[in-house]
Amino acid sequence: MATPAQGHIFPSESISNALVACLIKQYKDESRRPLGRTILQKLCYFAKASGVPLPFRFEIYHYGPFSQEIFDRTEDLLSDGVIEDWSGDPGQSNYVPGSTFDAYLNVQRASQQRQCSFICSRDKERKVQSRYRREGLRYIERS
Repeated sequence: MATPAQGHIFPSESISNALVACLIKQYKDESRRPLGRTILQKLCYFAKASGVPLPFRFEIYHYGPFSQEIFDRTEDLLSDGVIEDWSGDPGQSNYVPGSTFDAYLNVQRASQQRQCSFICSRDKERKVQSRYRREGLRYIERS
């Protein structure tokens, strides 16, 4: 995973995988054209350029921006059944959401909700501690 630049927050690897899977689904919902490797690379590049917090590093390559990390993540998603390649030709790709796509996203959502609730509960605890400290100081000042 790429090292985050200072001041930027990047999602974990599993969230990045989910974002790539969602880009594939969104493309297939809106286009009838096959989604191959090159188009996927460009989609991710433009998503990142538009502000989506993707941790991928891109290099200029023969057909535009290329990220080895996206290539690797795509292979992971294929092996997990989250996406499928319907091309039938090893030299080309036609990515579509796979049989485990919905279950994978549900797991990612649940994981994010658990992380968010943990962070929120930790923030609440800090606020309560801060309030008790303030109240304690006021009590001491009044005494």
